[in-house]
Amino acid sequence: MLEFFSYGNYTALIGNNNKAIICYAKDDCYCYPCYNEGKNLEILIPRIFESRKKYKVFVVDDNSLDNTSEILGKLNKKYKNVIHIKRKA
Repeated sequence: MLEFFSYGNYTALIGNNNKAIICYAKDDCYCYPCYNEGKNLEILIPRIFESRKKYKVFVVDDNSLDNTSEILGKLNKKYKNVIHIKRKA
């Protein structure tokens, strides 16, 4: 099963294994599928924006049981180009 997510000019295609990610956009974008990756996101997101300020970052959360949602909420306050997509179980 494939899922499409749209956000403005951006479209992400996510495969059922949460690995096949395609992002279509006019600007640069990065898709990061995750499950219980809260601590890693705290490191990864700032590093992405250190290298390129104009990225859009789609974080596709596969219903994490850790604090991934809370961490993404905090990161989104600092980095407005982080889009949190929470997949349904």
